[in-house]
Amino acid sequence: MNKAVIMAGGFGTQASRPLTASLPKPMVPIVNRPMLEHIIELLKSRIILRIFVCGPVLFRPDVINFIF
Repeated sequence: MNKAVIMAGGFGTQASRPLTASLPKPMVPIVNRPMLEHIIELLKSRIILRIFVCGPVLFRPDVINFIF
């Protein structure tokens, strides 16, 4: 099976608030790339090609749609 689901919802209230005030949690940069990009690249390196991202429908979905 080569499928994965990434749970990427929530408002980031427990995360570092300055970072999540304008960005969804999956888009917080880690080593100059969004966290979600790191996760997707790791899955692709494991030959998982069907990736479903469940989440940010409430807070800034436009940011994730623009990047991916």
